[in-house]
Amino acid sequence: MASSKPRKDPARKASAASIADSLIKAIAEQRMAPGTRLVEEELGAAFGVSRTVVRQALTRLASDGFVAVRPRKGWYVIEPSDTEVAQAFAARRLIELTLLREFVGVATKAQLKTLRAHLHDQHAAVELGDAPRRTHLLGDFHVQIADALGNPHLVRVVADLVTRTNLMSMLYQSNQEASHSADEHDDILRAIEARNADKAVRLMDQHLRNVEAGLQHRKESDPVARLQQTLAVTPQGRTNGPAMRGREA
Repeated sequence: MASSKPRKDPARKASAASIADSLIKAIAEQRMAPGTRLVEEELGAAFGVSRTVVRQALTRLASDGFVAVRPRKGWYVIEPSDTEVAQAFAARRLIELTLLREFVGVATKAQLKTLRAHLHDQHAAVELGDAPRRTHLLGDFHVQIADALGNPHLVRVVADLVTRTNLMSMLYQSNQEASHSADEHDDILRAIEARNADKAVRLMDQHLRNVEAGLQHRKESDPVARLQQTLAVTPQGRTNGPAMRGREA
């Protein structure tokens, strides 16, 4: 006798990795705002998978710094605070400038060729307006330099710091600003190819400061978001209660 138990459509099933990629894309395209709750049951139904698979995807995103979980409140999309971003960029400058100076002196032709190809991919992603890919590649340029020195501990440190600033990059960096970042990477690589360590370090320092300043300015200068926060009004025009009350994540 045939079973009457309903079957899941195999075409709707997704892996934890693909679910994580879909969520990152939604965040990058600003379809999922900071503070958005991520309900396991709803995600499971949307992707046609169990809560276990969804939890694996969310755990992966949590390890990358894109989501977090709170007791009795569940999962939500995080947003780095201004202090966290400033601290991350300060750490990046301290570490990356030292690494870069060392790299200039030991970079091989093969490594420089790899970085040049990487830059080509960056510009292509910017040209296509592919926010998730361009953000990944712009950050990965810095990780590639650390990786070229052959120290896995440094790679992990740089990769972690880059991840902490990537979320805000995806949320607030425009395509034009991303293009400027790729152009600055070009200038840095040319200085490396010329074996000019002082110039490369100076350009990298200015590049990191430019990215940080651009993100902070873009966040602070959003007049609609600032007015909504001040008046405690949602985009649909409904009030959220007293303006002094913070939004629960």
